[in-house]
Amino acid sequence: MGDIKALILFSWIFLLSSITNSQWTDGKCGQCKCYSKIGRYGSREHIANCSQRDIISVPDNLPKNIHILDLSDNFLGNSSLEMLKKYGKSLTFLSLANNNITYINESILSSFSHLADLDLTGNLLNYVGQNLLSSLKLRTLAGIYANVFETKCFHGHGLGGMKYLSIVFEQTDIPGDIFKYLHVFTLDVTFRTATQIPSTLFHFGTDSLTTLSIHGSKLS
Repeated sequence: MGDIKALILFSWIFLLSSITNSQWTDGKCGQCKCYSKIGRYGSREHIANCSQRDIISVPDNLPKNIHILDLSDNFLGNSSLEMLKKYGKSLTFLSLANNNITYINESILSSFSHLADLDLTGNLLNYVGQNLLSSLKLRTLAGIYANVFETKCFHGHGLGGMKYLSIVFEQTDIPGDIFKYLHVFTLDVTFRTATQIPSTLFHFGTDSLTTLSIHGSKLS
């Protein structure tokens, strides 16, 4: 009987191992490197590292259950981002830093049901409107940079729980209420062309803000 139980247990272990391996395998996946690790909360995280791969479009051959996707330092343009929808249901972290992105379709971001951390550093967006980020429930938003930020672009309910924001303003006229509903702990703001800061800009977050960094060579 003991031998039979041992055989059954071994069979189950082999079966579970086969299922796991069929869903995710460490190693290369297309132009990227895919692997998994135990995250800080004890759960297993699946990672696709596609950074610095000279790619011009989001790969379509990655495993669907990616949690962390790093696409930084490539040559991605606006039209290449549609493929991100394929991975939207599982992504918790996405880096698009240092690409050639000037526009992101709202439908792409709305497909990210679990995204917590988004890095857009090094991309100059033409316009960030009221609806672009409204569907997200972010923990961190790094390096969002635009020619124009609409006044209500951070007023979405899901962004009220954001803890970290770094933002670069290219416009000279800064909306005074743009941060009105945020409760971030850390805020890093760069003013590229503005000479003055609205008096109401930092009236928010008196119960949460612990670190404020302001950069702007033209500020008076």
